[in-house]
Amino acid sequence: MPAFRKLGLGILTPNLRGNNWMGPAAADDLADLLERLRSEFGAGRFFFFSGSMGGTGNLIYAIRRPGDAAALVALAPAADLTSYHAWCRRGNRAILREIADAIEKAYGGSPDGRPAAYRRHSALEHHEKLVMPTFIAHGREDAVIPVEQSRRLAEKRGGDAGFVYREIEGGHDAPLLLPEAVEWLADLVSRKEKRC
Repeated sequence: MPAFRKLGLGILTPNLRGNNWMGPAAADDLADLLERLRSEFGAGRFFFFSGSMGGTGNLIYAIRRPGDAAALVALAPAADLTSYHAWCRRGNRAILREIADAIEKAYGGSPDGRPAAYRRHSALEHHEKLVMPTFIAHGREDAVIPVEQSRRLAEKRGGDAGFVYREIEGGHDAPLLLPEAVEWLADLVSRKEKRC
């Protein structure tokens, strides 16, 4: 947070319906909140920066409302909730069962029962909507959200100059400590400020 404040950025950390994985209602809540910030406080640009469920939410929101995101940093995200949900259900850890249950609650059922809702919220399926500068990092040994989630999205984005993917050593929390993510956003913000 100090790095963002040094850049002159305000910081917003909303609780969007708890453990919600940017379900449809949470995405609507965030859209309403950003509109309020625009109308009441004159906010002009929003830079999304978060990890894990938050990083997943960043990706989902960005493909649902690309015009709201000036840039996006997603650390250790799930790029496709259908395949991630299936992976969680195959796992034998309590946390993975809890995640799968939370995803089902947020989306009104399982991917089998609500395939259209899950497809609408898949960054992998709608990767072309990631038109904003995007930085994704994932730890190779991640046991909470598998690195294959980010790898598949990076493969889809290929040579897009505005898309940066870093795969690093470590587990789920490793990208949260990656200075390059903050430096990337700081560089992007300072370049945009010089053009204004």
